[in-house]
Amino acid sequence: QPQPLSIPQQDAVAGSSSGSSSSSSSSVDGLGPLGQALLLLDMPLLDVPAGVLLMLQKYLPELPQSCTPAAARAAAAAHADRMPFLQRDTQLVPLLAYCLADVDLSGGPGVCQQLLQLRLLPLADGSLAEVAQYSKAAVKGQGGRPQPQHQQQLVFVVTEELELLLVESQKHLLLELGLLGPALTAKLSLLASYGCLNLQLLSVQHLVTSFLPQLLPHAWHRAKAVAWQAAADGAAAGGAGDMPAAAISSSAGSTVVTWDWLQRLWQWLSARCADLPLLLSCGWPLLPVQGSQLVPMQPLAASPVVAPSADSWPHGLGAVLQKLGCFVLDTAGFELPLEALLQHCVHRPSGAGVAAAICAAPGYGSGAADESLSTQQQLVAEEVGRRLTVGDARMLRAFLLQQRWFTATPAAGAVGGDDAGMRALLLVAQQLPLYELANSKSGRQAAGAAAAAAAGAQQG
Repeated sequence: QPQPLSIPQQDAVAGSSSGSSSSSSSSVDGLGPLGQALLLLDMPLLDVPAGVLLMLQKYLPELPQSCTPAAARAAAAAHADRMPFLQRDTQLVPLLAYCLADVDLSGGPGVCQQLLQLRLLPLADGSLAEVAQYSKAAVKGQGGRPQPQHQQQLVFVVTEELELLLVESQKHLLLELGLLGPALTAKLSLLASYGCLNLQLLSVQHLVTSFLPQLLPHAWHRAKAVAWQAAADGAAAGGAGDMPAAAISSSAGSTVVTWDWLQRLWQWLSARCADLPLLLSCGWPLLPVQGSQLVPMQPLAASPVVAPSADSWPHGLGAVLQKLGCFVLDTAGFELPLEALLQHCVHRPSGAGVAAAICAAPGYGSGAADESLSTQQQLVAEEVGRRLTVGDARMLRAFLLQQRWFTATPAAGAVGGDDAGMRALLLVAQQLPLYELANSKSGRQAAGAAAAAAAGAQQG
């Protein structure tokens, strides 16, 4: 038989009865919200006048025992199915605070073991979650989607305003912080920082595995590019360049992410540049490029994205690159961590960078580095000849064959690119005609274009 327990009055649980004639309902009410919650967990609480309790403690020191947070944790773990019957604000939250009262949260990850199996985490959607041991295998799935047999419910303590704006729609993953209050939220945030429980802080890895699959359409996953279009109202939105409000739309046309959301995402990622490599294999199009598109972030060797240059690019080069399947980063419409992106997934606007982007563009084959040089040359030559006009090819040739890209000085090397980029530069340059004969196909095309331009000028 369990021994009778009493709860010290300073814990705001026990109430003293005014006499033995008190009714059962009034006795329960006198215990207070926390006492009522413990009664629901089958904890044997004494209900006697204060004087009787003092006499018992004086003459029978082994009885009654004082209720402790450890005993409350054991009862809560044993009766997890009863947690939904507790009043969230008046019973559940005080019980959670009481269960944490004797836990030294500064003791490191070891304290997490004391809280397992407690179904006391109130979620923003009105449901409850149980504290469990964190398992990386349970949240790591192909393409950021957990495998069904390993799914684990993660709960996130999100306190920063920027993070709330990013993930506030996913209430089934978020603690209801307004219900918990600042003190309890601070304790749970410290627990989440240890990373040993399913109670977690928001990170880039968790964004990829837990939130992006919920926030973005499934059809976007592994897509080479997705388009976004301006909103119908055309209202101005704050941000880089006062770009008009816009919404990223799926192929079905339903609005899923706003332009403001994407800008906030990159603002948040800018403070976590060291974790950007975690996005390189996620397959979600998050990188904004010119032409109102989003593309996935890929390692430099496979990335067709190049940063724009306002001073070293001839007018129209960006359009030429787009014809070849490249993408130009949209630095005018979004505030992006450019230097970090240049290190991981965006080519520099140099000759070597442009050539590397061309070699990685769709149509030239990702994994071209695994092919023979002759195969690469054939692919590049066919694509350049098929997609570019004579004027486009001349512009690209003039840009790639500038002396500064080949000057063997440290400064020029930094501008031109690394060894792989220089090999790409030579590869693309070899496929562009260096000399053009007057009676060649390109010469006839150029003459025809010049004659048409002259005739149009005369008519004007």
